[in-house]
Amino acid sequence: MNEIEKVLLLRSYDAPLNKEESTRLQSALEKSEELRQEKAAMDNLRTRLSNFETDFQPGFTERLMQRIANDSGFMFQSVFRTIALSGVAAIILVLLSVYFVDGSLNLDSLLGINHYAPDLGLLSFF
Repeated sequence: MNEIEKVLLLRSYDAPLNKEESTRLQSALEKSEELRQEKAAMDNLRTRLSNFETDFQPGFTERLMQRIANDSGFMFQSVFRTIALSGVAAIILVLLSVYFVDGSLNLDSLLGINHYAPDLGLLSFF
C-alpha cells in the first residue's frame, strides 16, 4: 500500500475527491488487499463512533461551562500576578544596577548619558 493511496482514503471520508483522485483510489482498492482491510477497519470504526452514546447526567454541560468560567478568572489573576511580580523584580534589578554602576539614580544615569556635557545630552536623542 502506497502512502498516497492511504492519504486519499483518509481524505475521502472528509471531503469529496476529484475524478483523478477517485479513480486512483478505486484502482488502488482493487489491487491492494491491505488497503481494502484498512478501509474496512475505518468504516467499522466510523460506524461504532457514530453509534456511541454518552450517559452524562442532565445539566452536565451547564456545570462544565460554569466551572470553566470560574477557573479561567482565577487562572488569569494568578498569571497576571506572576508576570507583574517578575516585571517589578526586573525593574528593581535594573535600578539597583544603575545605582551601583553610576552611584545615583538621576535621569542622566537612567538614560545612560551621565558622562556627556549638558548640551550634548539633548543632541544625543536626535
